[in-house]
Amino acid sequence: MKGNTCFNLLFRNSQKWQLQLLLLLLIPLSQFANSTQLDSLETRLTTHPRDTAALSMYIYSIINARGKDMALAEEIGKKAIKFAKKSGAQLHLSNAYNMAAITLSQLEKTDEAMELYQKAITILKEQNSRDELSKIYVNIGSLYLQSKNHLQAEPWLLKAKKNMGTKTYDPVLNNNLALIYSHKGEYPKAIKIYQELLDQPDSLKSLRSEALAHNNMGYTFQQMNQHRTALSHYRKANQIISQTTYNLEKGYLLMSLIDGLVHNKLYLEANQMLDSLQVIARASNAPNQISEMHRTLAGVYQEQGKDKEALNQYVLYMTMNDSLQKEDQNMKIAELQSKLEVAERDAEIEMMARENELEVAKSNQQRYYIWIMAGGLLILGIVLVLLIINM
Repeated sequence: MKGNTCFNLLFRNSQKWQLQLLLLLLIPLSQFANSTQLDSLETRLTTHPRDTAALSMYIYSIINARGKDMALAEEIGKKAIKFAKKSGAQLHLSNAYNMAAITLSQLEKTDEAMELYQKAITILKEQNSRDELSKIYVNIGSLYLQSKNHLQAEPWLLKAKKNMGTKTYDPVLNNNLALIYSHKGEYPKAIKIYQELLDQPDSLKSLRSEALAHNNMGYTFQQMNQHRTALSHYRKANQIISQTTYNLEKGYLLMSLIDGLVHNKLYLEANQMLDSLQVIARASNAPNQISEMHRTLAGVYQEQGKDKEALNQYVLYMTMNDSLQKEDQNMKIAELQSKLEVAERDAEIEMMARENELEVAKSNQQRYYIWIMAGGLLILGIVLVLLIINM
C-alpha cells in the first residue's frame, strides 16, 4: 500500500516534467551575452536603438539568463521587446517575442506566451519568413503539449512539418511528435524518432537536445514498464547535461533520474541525489521547478518510510502550488479589474458627454424660446402702436 501511495504522489505528474523538458529544446544553438555585458548592451541600445548587432546579442542573452534565473530571463524578455520596437527591425521584434514567449512557457504562463507567439506570427507572415514561421508553429505545439492539450498541439506540429518540407531537421518538432505518439501508446514510433535524433550529426544537435532525447526515450520505456532500459537512458541524459551549465535542464533531468531509480527500487542512490536536486532547483529560481522538487522529495521520503519528512515536503509542495495558482488567479483578477475600471471610466466620460450635449440642447432650446417671445412682444408692440396711431 505504501508503494502505491508513493507512486501516486511521486509520479502522477511525471508527464509534466517531460513536457517542461521539451520546452528546453526550443533554445537555438547561438552565442549570447553573459551577465556582465547586459548593462553595457542596455546603454548601447538606449543611445543607439538601431544597432541590430547589439539588439541580437541582447535578445539571445535571454538564453543565458533562462539557464540560471528564470525571473531575470522574464525581465530581459520584456526589455528586449521594448528595445526591438524602438529599433524598427521587424524580424528582430518577432525574435524578441519568440524568445520571451519561450520563457513564459517554461514559467507556465500560457496565455501570455500565446499572445506573444501570435504577435510574432503576424510579423513573420508580413515578412514572408517561412522558416521562422515554422519555428513559431513548433513552439506553439510545445505550449499546448505542456498544458496537456495534445489535440491542439498536433495540428500546429503537422503545420510546421508541412511548412518545413524536407530541407530542415528540427529536433523540437520531432521530439514533440514522438511525445504525442507516446501518449497514443504508439511507443515504437516514438522510440524510432528519438533514435533518429540521436543518430543525427553533431551539426544538427546540441548536448542539450541529445540529453533531452535520451531522457524522453527513457520516459517512453518507462511507460512500457521497461524500467531498467528507462534508467539507462536517464543516466545517459544526466551524464550529457552535466557538461553544460544550465540549472533548469539539470533539475528536470535529475528528477527523471530519481524517478527511474525509485521505479527500480534503488532508494539509497535516489536518496543520495536529493541534496543535489535541492541545490540545483533553488539555483534556477524557477517557482514551478522548486514546487516539483518538493513533490519529488515527498515521494522518495515516503517510499523509504520517512513519513515525517515526506509530510513536511508535501505540505511545502501544496503550499507553493496553491501560491502559484493564486498568483495566476490574482493576475487574471487584476486584469479583469483593470478592464472594468477602464470600462467604467469610458462609461463615465460618455455619460458626461451626453449630459453636456443635453445641457447645450437645453440652452439652445431656451434661447430659441426667448427669441420667439421677444419676437412676439415686438410684433405685439408694433400692432399696439399702429392701433394708437389709427385712433
